[in-house]
Amino acid sequence: MKLPAQAAGLPPVDSLNMWPYISGQAPVSPRREVIIAARKAGGGAQGIIDESGYKMLVGSILVAAWSKKVHPLKETPWGFAAFPKVDCGGGSDPTYPYDGACLFNVVDDPEERHNIAKLQPAVVARLAKRLWDASLTEIYPHMLPAPAQFSETEACEHAQLRLSGFEGPWIDKERGSCS
Repeated sequence: MKLPAQAAGLPPVDSLNMWPYISGQAPVSPRREVIIAARKAGGGAQGIIDESGYKMLVGSILVAAWSKKVHPLKETPWGFAAFPKVDCGGGSDPTYPYDGACLFNVVDDPEERHNIAKLQPAVVARLAKRLWDASLTEIYPHMLPAPAQFSETEACEHAQLRLSGFEGPWIDKERGSCS
């Protein structure tokens, strides 16, 4: 018997059980990296942090650079135009091998003031490959078959019975809604 996820063509769950580490039963985290975002087709900022403290960012990243204090002074300009932006290659659509990626060592440089990508090309290449590999497992709602009647799905029933009718972000308005 196929599970519903298998029947929909989804890959097996690839999560890690963090509870032993969080609860203090295990002294070391099973996680060796944190994928900030991984998009096979680009489409925005992406990043990865490894267990050594290297953080690679790709794309155009808003509010991701060292800047002067911006608040609470009322004379400080407000809005996205006032926020610092870092160009880590590829603009708004970075693609593998992520030319121009930014690399920081957040252990030695927690404020991420020094981009060391040119000094550490092997680390950039390693993290770029890992980020690309992670992107190959991405799943978006448009990749899955839509049910014939959204209102008859388990998710809609849950929304109506337990969430006061509020739908979650898993519903795509072009594909249907619970009402």
